[in-house]
Amino acid sequence: MDFENKTPSAAEQQLLDALGNLTESISFSASGKCPFVLPGLTIDGIGEIAFPVSKTGARSLIKQARQAPYGRGEATIVDTDVRRVWQLEPDQFRLENPQWQSLVCEVANSVKSEFGIKQNITANLYKLLIYEKGSFFAPHRDTEKLHRMFATLVICLPSKHTGGQLIISHAGQSQIVDFGGKTLNYDLQYAAFYADCEHEIRPVTDGYRICLVYNLTLDGRRKQPVAPEFSDSIESATTAVETIFKENDLRDMLVLPLLHQYTEAGLTPDDSSDATEDDDEWDDDWEDDEQGDPDDETRNDVPRRLQKRRRMPNSVATSVPLQFKGADRARTDVLAEVAARANCRAFVALLTHWQAGYPDYNTIDYSPYGGQWGHGYEDVSNINEQAEFEDILDESISLQHWHTLDGKRQPFYRLFVDEGDIVSDWNAEGRSYRQQVHEATGNAGMSMERWYHQAVIVLWPEERHFQILASQGIENSVPALSDLVAVTENPAQCEDCKTFARLIIDHWVYPTHGRPRKTNSPGTSMIRSLLAIGDDNLAQKFFEQVLPLEYPTLDGESLLALAELARWGSIEKSLLSFFESQKPDDYDASLRHLVSTFSSLASLRDGVSSSRKRVCKSVLKEVMLMISRWEDNQADSMRYGYPPNQSKVFQGVVEPLVRGVCSVGTQSDLKSLLTQIADRPQHYDLHKVLIPAIHKLSDYQHFTSSGKMQETALFKLRQFCIDQVKRRAARKPIPPGNWKRKANLDCDCADCRELATFLKDNDSPIHRFPRRTELRQHLHRQIERHRIDCTHITERRGRPYTLVCTKTQASFERDLAQYKTDCKLLKELTEG
Repeated sequence: MDFENKTPSAAEQQLLDALGNLTESISFSASGKCPFVLPGLTIDGIGEIAFPVSKTGARSLIKQARQAPYGRGEATIVDTDVRRVWQLEPDQFRLENPQWQSLVCEVANSVKSEFGIKQNITANLYKLLIYEKGSFFAPHRDTEKLHRMFATLVICLPSKHTGGQLIISHAGQSQIVDFGGKTLNYDLQYAAFYADCEHEIRPVTDGYRICLVYNLTLDGRRKQPVAPEFSDSIESATTAVETIFKENDLRDMLVLPLLHQYTEAGLTPDDSSDATEDDDEWDDDWEDDEQGDPDDETRNDVPRRLQKRRRMPNSVATSVPLQFKGADRARTDVLAEVAARANCRAFVALLTHWQAGYPDYNTIDYSPYGGQWGHGYEDVSNINEQAEFEDILDESISLQHWHTLDGKRQPFYRLFVDEGDIVSDWNAEGRSYRQQVHEATGNAGMSMERWYHQAVIVLWPEERHFQILASQGIENSVPALSDLVAVTENPAQCEDCKTFARLIIDHWVYPTHGRPRKTNSPGTSMIRSLLAIGDDNLAQKFFEQVLPLEYPTLDGESLLALAELARWGSIEKSLLSFFESQKPDDYDASLRHLVSTFSSLASLRDGVSSSRKRVCKSVLKEVMLMISRWEDNQADSMRYGYPPNQSKVFQGVVEPLVRGVCSVGTQSDLKSLLTQIADRPQHYDLHKVLIPAIHKLSDYQHFTSSGKMQETALFKLRQFCIDQVKRRAARKPIPPGNWKRKANLDCDCADCRELATFLKDNDSPIHRFPRRTELRQHLHRQIERHRIDCTHITERRGRPYTLVCTKTQASFERDLAQYKTDCKLLKELTEG
């Protein structure tokens, strides 16, 4: 994959040229809030002014002030049709708090950074302005009031008012700064703009707007900065972006690398994300996981340790300022405007180009030790730095850590990028990367991974936003839908919510082998979004298309609520098909989760409706047939000599099944279930399956409305267990009176006949079998397989070695331990 050297199209080159012509900043204004510091504003003849400025304080200021003039050509005139505002000259007041000038310097430095100015700047106090109701200033440009003045800084002091917005215009763009707001009584707010920008003050509609005005001047003799001209770049870039997507309507996105290197923490230093900052590299999301991850997608050609680790997305954080460097500030500002004009979404993300394969041994400067080449290396870091690939087996380009250009963190996890989506004039040799060489293990040779990192701007058409996210997988689309629903006032009336949800369901596939944890389940999150949207057709599609893939991870209460939304009659066919299709040989099939899914639909909440009861009773028949398939599968495993796994398969099945039967079934259904359990003790282990079910039913019974039927089920199930335990605990085991042991061997070879003779001997505790290796191993397997009461230890003296078998009381000790357990259990059952 060599996207650095691909030839850009004409439109792509036009876009690169438009961005390449930018200076370090296209900002013609800057605004924000600053920490509150009392200025110590003292007026001659009045004294110190309290903050926030009261109506009385504002009127006292006006008494000392005069109408502000404005410049027309070389003349300075007062015309309240053009400018109506009161002003105080600097010699009429003092700012006596020593910390105030430090604050002004901090604000000026912030403006300097926003404007991309390298020289030092100085803020010179010009006026104190008081705007009362009806005050305004018509559109105008500032004149140069001081030598090397290039900009104006306005600091609005805390005073309650409405209106009085500052509107700054330049190069066809306008920015509005509103010094109002809920906290205007307690905030210090500022705005700065180049002197050649047109600006106006809209009329104040209530209260008093009071501000200090400073002239910003440039130190040194460098060229005077002016508001940057960028309209041509925006026009050209907009045309290019529109052409790129028009020429290829299948293109999902446009990826533009930024010029500087960024870590996630460096890009968003105030973000509360879980990123770990590294001074030179990005966070640990790009580190390899040598132990692998069971959720990872298996790659046939790549060693397991080369497969990438994955994490589900974090919740979305609030907006944080993105810290772009140098010309990247201008690039992102232009692209933000381009995206708005071209009707695109714009994001900043961190790109990883990942490669995995085998290293070229000729590029590895190794230092062998231990007497043999390749067993270890003294300087692993040296290997990692110098190694080059001999063969690349797998690679991908992906994007993570998404933000909008204004700093709002996005919930997308990882989106994969096609090589052709990247528009770049990168120098491949200048790209930073990290890599890791893995030592040879077993029969596998050395392997190697490499990660290239780059911050990028991503654009894609607004009209394809939902389609792109849905096609990139549920780990990206489901959190994005959840965010959309959360910010939508009425999701049930929102066509975007419905369209996005429909696309997600249609694209729903399992992202990995193995099911995700129940916590942070995408299926449950999707259900909650669907409930907020409230569309019964979407709910029906979920049961048809998503339930078979996500049932082990779903929250029962949420699933039941979705079934009510979908209407029971509409999902009956889907539910029947779902349970009918389940097979015990399916890799992902889980009997416990399947039964729990049925139980959630059948037994959660009181007051089962008639439609719900009818559908769940119909589904119950398929559930019982499904359970029979699992029982038959286990029986077949035993028949063909495979070790059974009965207790694990049927653990957690009985309790939800009984609850479901009691909620929607009949007494006949319950009797049939209990008979099935009693007739198949090999599947329903007393201690691991039935007793835990009794305990859970005892705890749960007061939450259900099935009343007498569940009480009967619990009584009969407990009585069945009591009878079984009584039968097993009827007689205490007696230790053997001699050395004779059971010998149920299924082999008639000479060695096994000798072993059987030894086991039947009343007087012999030990027997020795001098045998070659394969014969000892055969005896060893027979003893283990039939759980014969004797140890078998190889005595490694002479030839052949000797297998020494010593009889034990293992069976008696197991029976005695079981007897004690049964006695204790019987007491618990009868008392319970």
